[in-house]
Amino acid sequence: MDQDRDSESIPPPYSPQNETSEINVLIVGETQHGKSTLVQAISSYAGAGYEDIEIGDNGQSCTKEVGRYSITTTIDQYQLVDHNGHPVLEQSWKQLYKLKARDARVEKVVEPRRRSPITFNFFDTPGLGDSAGRDMEIMVDILGQLATLKYVSAMIYVRAADKPFSTSFAKFFDYLRRSMPSLCNGLIILHSKYTTAQLNEALDRGEEDPEENRRQTFAKKTGLDLTHFFLDNVPSERSPFAQLRTLNETSNLLSHIGSQVPLEVTNLRLLKTERIQRFQSFVASDLRELARRLEARWEELRKTASMAEQLTMDSEAEATRCEAAIERIERQISDLSGSGLEILGTRTVAQDYKIYKHLIKNAKVNLKDQTVYFEGDCKIQEVRKSASSSSKWGNESTRGSSWNGTLSSNMLRSMHGTATFYGRTCDINAKEIALLRASVSQQSTQLDFVRNQAKKLRRLTGGDEEMVKKLRCGIEACDRQIKAADSELYEVSVHEKIKDLYKVDGRPSRPAVIQFIEALDPQLAMLMVSYG
Repeated sequence: MDQDRDSESIPPPYSPQNETSEINVLIVGETQHGKSTLVQAISSYAGAGYEDIEIGDNGQSCTKEVGRYSITTTIDQYQLVDHNGHPVLEQSWKQLYKLKARDARVEKVVEPRRRSPITFNFFDTPGLGDSAGRDMEIMVDILGQLATLKYVSAMIYVRAADKPFSTSFAKFFDYLRRSMPSLCNGLIILHSKYTTAQLNEALDRGEEDPEENRRQTFAKKTGLDLTHFFLDNVPSERSPFAQLRTLNETSNLLSHIGSQVPLEVTNLRLLKTERIQRFQSFVASDLRELARRLEARWEELRKTASMAEQLTMDSEAEATRCEAAIERIERQISDLSGSGLEILGTRTVAQDYKIYKHLIKNAKVNLKDQTVYFEGDCKIQEVRKSASSSSKWGNESTRGSSWNGTLSSNMLRSMHGTATFYGRTCDINAKEIALLRASVSQQSTQLDFVRNQAKKLRRLTGGDEEMVKKLRCGIEACDRQIKAADSELYEVSVHEKIKDLYKVDGRPSRPAVIQFIEALDPQLAMLMVSYG
């Protein structure tokens, strides 16, 4: 539990070249799980004035499109004081839970060193699973907005603490992992609507650590060890303890986000909506017809050719196939070979200090230091840590893909800290890149052979080499775009160019199909005009 978590001093934010100091944060989740009230809670914490955001009900989301909320705030810790301004000494959970406004109030802790304010840009997204049935259209909007950003520091998945990790969760979470693989390793899980009343009921039922139980359930469902936060988005005004918990957990959340390395937004994929699939099925049909006509023209040329000319054409066709394969593989290698950073994983430590359990019963004035270990899949390039003001990381050691460090706490204080580990994209994908390069080498050897063969034959036969190459390149391009049209995912980067075409009902016009293909492959569009 986190009844005495404090906020944290954060390290200077990482700034990629030409990047501002503002921090972009994407908030995702199903409808009515607390995404908009999270923005409200952070706004209230910062005094930013977004408390009037509309909240959905009856299975419908009030957030109809991606909203951007810029919030500038310092990150402070809070404590309970009585009405004479004296700190309320730590009491039992029940005593803290029963405190009323007449007994205590929440007050900001005055730090000896003033912290600089940080600007966060929160992107609140429409919730999935609402009664309007617009899930895939919503994801198109979310990823389309994300594609306009150069960097994202964090993505928060919000799920109500009283909701199980059900089938709808599995569906949505699977979509996130497939659409945004580079961001999901560092996904922040925020359990919203986590009230003191709920926690009190869990303790009454004999649950020793409800938060840890939920973390473990999530890990079993997903296989991921991620950073979790537990927040009462709308704490009771009559409970100073509930307000304290919300403020300090908000501090912890903002501290963790502020310590993250901004990651380049890359390799985003959209799961096609029914309307997009229908449109692209017509495109694929027209491309198959174009490929048939190109093949027919190819066969006409081949039938009128001599045996030597046929051998030449076959060699040139094989050369074109090899070139297309090499181009495709090299694009894959390029996608995997970035020098930017990606998240390898995270580790979190959260322990409460209890006067009775630790001091009175066991005569301990400090929590036991916690040593944390992490083993990555490649060399660790950077470690970003956050720690509450009562906690401190030390004794760090990084060796290749291994890291360990120790988190300690002050006397009579709880501890809270996170560590996020980063590796270079090219290192993470090194094995896959090696296999692809071997494939390029194999294709290049074959290409050199058939090119030399075609060159020798062409000297003997002559013929229209440009026409042959144009036809084979067109056939290969048709095959490539047909596979893309038949796939359930497509690149976010092309969405802005073609999104208006999807508004057409029924079969798209030929000009619309050509406009679509032109956005993807201008030369193929020209062939469609010529052979249409």
